[in-house]
Amino acid sequence: MNDIEDIEHPLIREAMRFHDIHEIRLTYEGDLPARTGLGTSSTFAVGMINAFCALKGKYMSKRMLAEEAIKLEREILKEHGGWQDQIAAAYGGFNRIDFKDNQFSVRPIVINPDRKKQLEENLMLFYTGIQRFSSDIQKN
Repeated sequence: MNDIEDIEHPLIREAMRFHDIHEIRLTYEGDLPARTGLGTSSTFAVGMINAFCALKGKYMSKRMLAEEAIKLEREILKEHGGWQDQIAAAYGGFNRIDFKDNQFSVRPIVINPDRKKQLEENLMLFYTGIQRFSSDIQKN
């Protein structure tokens, strides 16, 4: 593409504009259908921001990655939704996320390895076939 405006995917287009990226070949593959509510778009945003920064030789902290993904999705793209998906994607792991006064804090949850293994072996995730836009839910 010759012009950033020709990029149809709004998240990619605005992230490229924000990071002043003009030439890149970006390929994305996913195993999940869209609109499942699993936070894949926010995870994609965090990963793309991290990749663009690495391309420019910049390091971003977990907090900075989360904050920039939130800014990109909520302020620039005007998508409705919470912040938990961006924060979870940026920090990774098993954490407690607290929200207060338009701020967030993240604390790792320390768990016994046996208990963690038990959780991992007993938690299940099922695809119900129901798809929706989380922004539509947030509007109401």
